Amino acid sequence: MRNLHRAIAEFDLVQVYDNPSPAHPNQRQSETAPLVLEAHGGAIVSCGDAPPGWLRTALQDTKCAL
Repeated sequence: MRNLHRAIAEFDLVQVYDNPSPAHPNQRQSETAPLVLEAHGGAIVSCGDAPPGWLRTALQDTKCAL
């Protein structure tokens, strides 16, 4: 996560998914994790209505801040 801002700047397409851990070892995760950020050519084009806290933390103090 420390280098997410670098990946956004360097790659043509970056897609970040929120894949939380199950609360209980026997609990199944959902089939598809939600897309929480998409960037094209160094610019964030979508980050959803309420980005998760870990994503905000990963991008704070960068030019990609949400």
